Amino acid sequence: MKTIHVHQQCFFVEVKKKPSNKKIYLRLKNGIVFITSPVDLSDESIIDIIRNHFHSIMKLMPKKSQLEEEMHFLGKKYPLKIVRASFDRVQIEEDTFVLYASKTDAVSLEKLTALFYNAELKKIVAKYLPVLQKQFEIKEPVRVCYKNVKSYFGECFPKKKTIILASRLAKYDLSYILSVLYHEFAHFKYPHHQKEFYDYLESFFPNYKAVQHRLRSISYQDRF
Repeated sequence: MKTIHVHQQCFFVEVKKKPSNKKIYLRLKNGIVFITSPVDLSDESIIDIIRNHFHSIMKLMPKKSQLEEEMHFLGKKYPLKIVRASFDRVQIEEDTFVLYASKTDAVSLEKLTALFYNAELKKIVAKYLPVLQKQFEIKEPVRVCYKNVKSYFGECFPKKKTIILASRLAKYDLSYILSVLYHEFAHFKYPHHQKEFYDYLESFFPNYKAVQHRLRSISYQDRF
């Protein structure tokens, strides 16, 4: 993946060579410009393509992507830096979210980021799981899994004593992560969302509704 600057705007560009194509095709997905070309393209050629389609691209580009590249971790915003390396690792360095990656295509970088978030979530869960089990008086082992999904923050399977957490939860402040954990633990007793469920949940997490309302109102426009 390349970083291209045109008219003082920064674009992430993914170029795929496809000899069977007779023309050059351009599309946008999640703020990334994908170009399919029958031949290898130089940076100068990519700049020309983006310059020629600049206004059309900007209309489709998410507003946040026009301004800056950023990532969130535990509620804090960091500028994003991608470094080509012989290894894969995510680090917070000098208040910068740094992706060291052997493959810099969008799919590989998203997977690397999800693995980082999963690992950090596991640390938080390991700390609070014994506390939650004691509070909710659950004696059986609780299994927590992690999944890179965007449609929900958490999911509970009471009969299997299993909770699934969305990887992206690690983007948010600890209070939001705990609100999701308490929500899923409450489902072990009430596998529905009726009034008695929320009464039970709020006996452990009194300001749950206010915290959840704030969580739902947050819309991060992170690159990954």
